[in-house]
Amino acid sequence: MFDLGVILATFISVFLAELGDKTQLCAFSIGANKPNAWFSVFIGSSIALVCTSLIAALCGKYVGVYISTKYLNIVTGLFFIGMGIFFLIKK
Repeated sequence: MFDLGVILATFISVFLAELGDKTQLCAFSIGANKPNAWFSVFIGSSIALVCTSLIAALCGKYVGVYISTKYLNIVTGLFFIGMGIFFLIKK
């Protein structure tokens, strides 16, 4: 049921993708405003990340049945390149 290789690859990918992410900056900001509630901020942001990850994993499970992962990777890569260009132009 559990594939340790997939778990580790997913952990590393998501961990690196989330570093400095707007979600992390949001938790940082809330934590700065509520320094005595840092653990509550951690719990709230952890639950939110778990919920969004569940949605993504379930969508991937069902979309992967109909669309080749090769094409999903291409579309995802193009999306990130497009967003990068957008943010570079926006400045």
